[in-house]
Amino acid sequence: MDKKSPILYYTPVISWGVFVLVMSLLPSRDLPDALIEVSDLFIHACIYVAWTMLACWGYVQVHQRMKQSAYMVILCCALVFGLGVEFAQKYLTDYRHFEWADILANSTGSIVGLGITFILSRRKK
Repeated sequence: MDKKSPILYYTPVISWGVFVLVMSLLPSRDLPDALIEVSDLFIHACIYVAWTMLACWGYVQVHQRMKQSAYMVILCCALVFGLGVEFAQKYLTDYRHFEWADILANSTGSIVGLGITFILSRRKK
């Protein structure tokens, strides 16, 4: 393993998370029209597929392989992050709303992202 800081490998997932949080707190009138035309729940799922896969990539770069327990930790982090974003929309804005359907889509995306990562890691062996 090289001597680079582990935070370097988690920078993509942290950056993606900050981007998602900022976009989630913007008024929807400020979002690009192309995003509004696509299913909101599909966008939520895709965002969390990407977030989860970036988290797994960072973990593998630091630890050399995915451990079984890491899947659950990453899933829990994704769920907490998704809940946090929804609560931020509820309590920090008056133009965004807490939605259970969004949480379900986020969770589904996270599970799909973990599934893709699991399948890809098995194919490499």
